[in-house]
Amino acid sequence: MDYTANSNTTSLEKVLFYFNYYFSNKSASIGSLQIYNTTGNLVKSVFNNKRFGVGKHVEVINTAELSNGIYMATLFLNGKSQTKKIIISRK
Repeated sequence: MDYTANSNTTSLEKVLFYFNYYFSNKSASIGSLQIYNTTGNLVKSVFNNKRFGVGKHVEVINTAELSNGIYMATLFLNGKSQTKKIIISRK
């Protein structure tokens, strides 16, 4: 996961509200991306049952409504799941 910003961003604080989630798939599929807190509670549903073609993909995720802490972003795709840790630390 990388931090990203658009060309209109002028402060570092705004940059940290977004991150890119990169993944690829070998066949057309339907997927979901969910964000959970450390106790396993769902705190954000980024997308559900979204169709993806074959290849590399990137989803830009807005984390502005999440407070500082550790989260798990879980991608469900083709009957499998992939989890990445997200650390939110803003002043």
